[in-house]
Amino acid sequence: MSLFISFIFAVQACVDDDVCDKQVTPNLTIAFVDSIFKPLTLDSLYVDKLSSDGKLLQVGIFSKVDSIRVPLNSFSNETKFYFYTNKNADSLQKDILAVTYNTSQSFVSKACGFKVSYNDVKYQLLQTYKIKNLSPITNKIENESKDLYITY
Repeated sequence: MSLFISFIFAVQACVDDDVCDKQVTPNLTIAFVDSIFKPLTLDSLYVDKLSSDGKLLQVGIFSKVDSIRVPLNSFSNETKFYFYTNKNADSLQKDILAVTYNTSQSFVSKACGFKVSYNDVKYQLLQTYKIKNLSPITNKIENESKDLYITY
């Protein structure tokens, strides 16, 4: 009987706040467009990012996409992305995008912890190969709505 009562108390002690069922820190959402801002589907896209210790990390391999979501480094004020459409691209065949920002944190819940928001976001192409233009939509990333248009 005491085991049953202990079980009831244990179940009652768990609240909805003990499980985080959502991603709280937003990713950068990039939409690809052509020169007249019509959505553009890329057959293949490889995306890497530079880690804080200077190593290139693969973010993803995408196929048949018109937009992607990529994570920013919340422990730094800058993230550099490398975009290329050919798996065997050499360093000169990659577009390099630097995203700079200031971060702020806000408490979400006990289970989810803190959410990082990105403020004063700026974009700069450090090297261009296929990307023709950047068109920022917002300078603040708080949710996963479109943040940047890239023209190919």
